[in-house]
Amino acid sequence: MKEIKLIRLFRTFSKEEWKELEKFAASPCFNKGRNYMPLLKELKKYAPEFDSAKLTKENLYKKIFIGKPYKETVINTVLSGLYGLSEEFLIYLQLKNLPERPTMLIRELTGRKLFKEAEKIIDSTGLTKPEKYVSATSFQSAASIAKEILEHYTLTDKRHLIPGMLDTMYRFYILNFITHTITNKNIMFLNRKFVKKSDNFLIDEISNVVDFPKIIEIIENSHELEAIDLLAKYYNYAADSTGDIKYYYKLKNLREKYYDEVSLYLKTILNISLVNICLKQISEGNIQFRKEFRDVYISILKNNHYFNNIKKPVFSNKLFKAIITNGIYFNEIPWAENFLKEYLDKLEPEYRENLYNFSMALIKFKQKKYDESLLFTGKIEQKQIIFKLDAKNITSKIYYETGSHENLLALLDTYKQMILNNAVKNEVIGKSHLVFIEFLKKIVLADNNETEDIKNDIRKTKVLNSREWLLEKITELEK
Repeated sequence: MKEIKLIRLFRTFSKEEWKELEKFAASPCFNKGRNYMPLLKELKKYAPEFDSAKLTKENLYKKIFIGKPYKETVINTVLSGLYGLSEEFLIYLQLKNLPERPTMLIRELTGRKLFKEAEKIIDSTGLTKPEKYVSATSFQSAASIAKEILEHYTLTDKRHLIPGMLDTMYRFYILNFITHTITNKNIMFLNRKFVKKSDNFLIDEISNVVDFPKIIEIIENSHELEAIDLLAKYYNYAADSTGDIKYYYKLKNLREKYYDEVSLYLKTILNISLVNICLKQISEGNIQFRKEFRDVYISILKNNHYFNNIKKPVFSNKLFKAIITNGIYFNEIPWAENFLKEYLDKLEPEYRENLYNFSMALIKFKQKKYDESLLFTGKIEQKQIIFKLDAKNITSKIYYETGSHENLLALLDTYKQMILNNAVKNEVIGKSHLVFIEFLKKIVLADNNETEDIKNDIRKTKVLNSREWLLEKITELEK
């Protein structure tokens, strides 16, 4: 019962959605004369987890069909009907917030010759005043609205307005095309290991004939404000694919110019893009981006925009971990401890304990309180491979700092085997730990003639965990 599709669906509902669903289910317009309210009210008692042992078909049947003998087919039919109604509710939610709503209204009102009413909707879209328009999440929707406005202008003999709106329509069609092309290029780039040389993708053919830098330059010079999400995606992609940090500064400038003017969705896009570029640069040894990253997350925290996306307003685990690590790098221990206290409960519950123990282990390690650091490392639950790697990484560094080289070499072997035996979803993370292990072994076994070569190799290596610490340790051997 706990794992039937209806229950899996209901686990995703927010409190607001439950309220809306009850109204939806009570409406004869949607329930087709079937009363699902008794079942819905009973199921709601088990929300949001729906993990009670009392949640059985038999118990639901007793509450709904009081005094009647239990019939499996009847309860199955009712549950199935409620699931169907819930699917219709999901469609209703989408239609309710559909960006194309103005398109439908303009079309219907114009078709009924209710021109004044249609013009009120046209004015509300902002498309007739482009200088005040900030892009929506979908350029396709804006283009569709412009198309209906053109039809309205034709029927109402406002032909003098047609050229401007025609330009607006095609502008959004073009922006939509470019946005999707950049998104697809980025997906292809991130999944390039699965692409064969013989593969002939349409996206590659298009990319070969489209001068994206020139198009982006045109957009920057003429329609920057309404194309912020497009520009953010392009700068993020270009920074990742070319390694050129100029795109980071373009993105940063875009954020500084328009942050107060754009939607929460666009704020999230800008923040995530800046964070991703900073973390990539830091992982590749570009230390100046430690300060850049600090500026970014201080702003994010100040504005309370630290979540993964606007639909799930919880602290991003990746961002939380990176902030703690960065704060400790700058030896801002009191700040890191205050951050931990203030934001820990904003994480998803399942990650809080591990991220707390990880953070405290790092703090104690920075303070050279190695026994305390080991205690926190030992409390890190080993269910998830990423936390297993974190625990092994910190323990390895503690063994090195305390001169326990025999224990360290044995640990590094089990650390390496653990990575090889487990499928690490993010191969870059797995590789960064493997390279760390190899370098730490070299440092432990190095003589004076090898230290310079090891240092240079550490600096040149693209993907490497704990790069700064390894450089610090190899430098100490040279003294």
